[in-house]
Amino acid sequence: MKTPWPTEGLSVAWVDVVGQVEPWGALADCDPASAPADLALQGFMSALSEEHYCAGWLTGLEYALWDLAREGGGGFGMGDVTAAEAALLLALAEEAGAWWRWEGEGADSGPRRVALAEWKAHADAVREGREHVRGWF
Repeated sequence: MKTPWPTEGLSVAWVDVVGQVEPWGALADCDPASAPADLALQGFMSALSEEHYCAGWLTGLEYALWDLAREGGGGFGMGDVTAAEAALLLALAEEAGAWWRWEGEGADSGPRRVALAEWKAHADAVREGREHVRGWF
């Protein structure tokens, strides 16, 4: 499968991610034009979690990857998020106009799509200590 996003410099098997992603969350809220980027972003985030922590969605993944994306990559679990991967996270987020975060508990939990402007405000508030996130220090 040919992807419209770059694959050079990525450590995960990007084609496998896009081809096998199982949509978590409410994609019904997505603009149909952004749905491919939404799915790609969610799948890529989950694949990075699986590759570096052997976890489909590491607790606090959305915060860790957001920081790494903004910082241009860095150490993450059992390796590094490369500069190319960091750039791709940001590019997908911009194209989708969204970010993914874990919400809920039990059977109703899973990644949920958040508008990018809302995510940026939330992430900044967490970073500045104005909001607290359980399980994220």
